Amino acid sequence: MEITVRKAEKKDIKELGILYDMIIDQQEFCPTSPKWTKGVYPTEATVGAEVGKGEVIIALDGDRIVGSIIRNHVKAPGYETAPWKADAADDEVFFIHTLGIHPDYQKKGVGRKLVAAVEDDGRANGMKAVRLDVILQNAPSKALFLASGYDYLGTFTLFYDSVEPQPFMLFEKVL
Repeated sequence: MEITVRKAEKKDIKELGILYDMIIDQQEFCPTSPKWTKGVYPTEATVGAEVGKGEVIIALDGDRIVGSIIRNHVKAPGYETAPWKADAADDEVFFIHTLGIHPDYQKKGVGRKLVAAVEDDGRANGMKAVRLDVILQNAPSKALFLASGYDYLGTFTLFYDSVEPQPFMLFEKVL
């Protein structure tokens, strides 16, 4: 298995929608689930919009998409209360969203490759930091970001359209 990463293209949108639906199905009764909801978030349409803006990075095993991550300059309401280490405007930061790994490829380094690709992209584009949130019960994502050198900044209530306001763990890596 040799995993490669690249920016997603329009031709990848359908397969990305299938990937996220599969992840949602697999995690439906999992206590560490990110609490995504099929048909609400993430959907083929929401991911497709991000692909169109060049904000999706995918991991591939050959031609098969096995993971995806969105990086952009959009943060959820509630981020402004965190004690960020980097003094940076939103357009100087990549915010990570919607990291998803095919069930057969979880715990095989795919997430680390996608996170490293966002960091490399950030450095190449002059970003000062990468920031993200993880829903409180998502222990695997918390472990991934801590192992990848991210600082845990505390738990804060965030406001997303797709879930009720709830506590999220905030992380940052200064580039």
